[in-house]
Amino acid sequence: MPPSAARRDPGPSPAQSLAQRVTVTLNGTVVGSYELTSEWSTYRVVIPRQWVVPGQNELCLAFSNAGPGDAESGLAAAAVSTIRLR
Repeated sequence: MPPSAARRDPGPSPAQSLAQRVTVTLNGTVVGSYELTSEWSTYRVVIPRQWVVPGQNELCLAFSNAGPGDAESGLAAAAVSTIRLR
């Protein structure tokens, strides 16, 4: 899988001022874990082809902290610009 860009919003909420880590899982298996910064950064996760199953696969981004988001979305953990799958 090619890179994705993510950043931690250094906003005023207490959760957003904490260190932020994203853990990437595929079908329940951890494939990467990264400390996020307040700057836009690119993170690359390479998933071995044999881990991808026929049919539906579940890719999950789990964040260590979340803070108040807007009224429509609830909690916010990070801004993610792009996720590319090849």
